[in-house]
Amino acid sequence: LVGSEMCIRDRPVEALKLLRGFGRRQRLLATARGAAAWTICVILFVLPALALDRFLLLETPARLTISWIVLVAAGAALALFVLLPLLRPGSLLRYAREIERRAPDLKGALLSLVEFSRPGPGLENRCSRELLESLAADTARRCPQVKIDKLLPARAASRALLLAGLACILPLVTTLLDPGGMLQLGRRLVNPSAELPRPTSVFLQVEVDRAVVGRGQEVSIKISVDRGRPGEVVLLSRESRSPGNGNWKSTNLLSTAGNEPGTILHKVRALASFDFRVRGGDYLSLIHI
Repeated sequence: LVGSEMCIRDRPVEALKLLRGFGRRQRLLATARGAAAWTICVILFVLPALALDRFLLLETPARLTISWIVLVAAGAALALFVLLPLLRPGSLLRYAREIERRAPDLKGALLSLVEFSRPGPGLENRCSRELLESLAADTARRCPQVKIDKLLPARAASRALLLAGLACILPLVTTLLDPGGMLQLGRRLVNPSAELPRPTSVFLQVEVDRAVVGRGQEVSIKISVDRGRPGEVVLLSRESRSPGNGNWKSTNLLSTAGNEPGTILHKVRALASFDFRVRGGDYLSLIHI
């Protein structure tokens, strides 16, 4: 822009002021709309991801997939809605066309002046000196009558930001109702490969008398219901030698319609070293080895 402005000394200050102001306002509005669109897009992907992790007993591969989808979607939205509009190079000719389209009272004077004063070969042959001076004088007279606020009203960006603010109400309310739970879900989304606990309405305390079980040894697993009513308690076990491919074997420890006891004691005679976890209601313990 600077080079094109300096090539023609006859361009009036009023025209440059209008063009520069229009460019700044356009970038500002594009940034506001882009930020609002990016915020809404992130919320639309993050909230379902947190809900899936909260209400489904997802294994680590599923959580990794969800986290990558959210990350890619957020990055693509940032590039599309924020970075691309900001990195788009400005052009006085493009600004002049848009201004003329929005302000017919200019009668094409601003666009003609910018077109005739563009840098390049044959500049002196595009129009006579008298015509250029006449265009400059006509443009200088018309430009002060054009208000940027009318060309690019701020209410367009205000509506976008208001919509983004409304979209933030649901996650904000959810966070206020359960800040600890939302913090846990956020940590699990950011670091899906870590064995971090998930917020649940049921909590079971699991204790084992041996961390590693040898062949033929008996291990006692103590399960305490600290919170909620699990309805059923299931022991999931598999051999430790194949944690990636081994299938979990389910053993139902409790299935009653009445009151569950506060403590469940279960003994397992292992033929090999194994790891296990306990599921009850919406609670799934970390892997115990």
